[in-house]
Amino acid sequence: MRIAQQVAGGETVVNMFAGVGCFSLIMVKHSNPLRVYSIDVNPAAAHFMRENTRLNEAYGVVVPILGDAKKIVEQRLHGIADRVLMPLPEKAFEYLPYALLALKRTGGLVHYYDFEHAKKDESPVKKVKAKVDQKT
Repeated sequence: MRIAQQVAGGETVVNMFAGVGCFSLIMVKHSNPLRVYSIDVNPAAAHFMRENTRLNEAYGVVVPILGDAKKIVEQRLHGIADRVLMPLPEKAFEYLPYALLALKRTGGLVHYYDFEHAKKDESPVKKVKAKVDQKT
């Protein structure tokens, strides 16, 4: 809900790990995006994403896509997004270059989720920032 409320009217969003479409549909219900490209590599998840999109009458706004987000962004979604969601911490770092590729040339926002182990005297946020800085 926090992310959905940040989406401005008319935004184009790429949800790289959409699963059954929960984040995508919440955005449609609580904001006014132009389009939400919802990608998942799991055929069962993509099936239920299409079904959830139909049940929520979100076709035309939510675009369910079966496939690997890397390939989909490279082939058809580069340079189109105002916002990219990456709600799969296990793969986010590996896919970060593709999230950046999906953004418009003028920039945008990436919602990046990661796991980071930190000792008591370490800041996990600083560790993630340093790791991401090395990748970008």
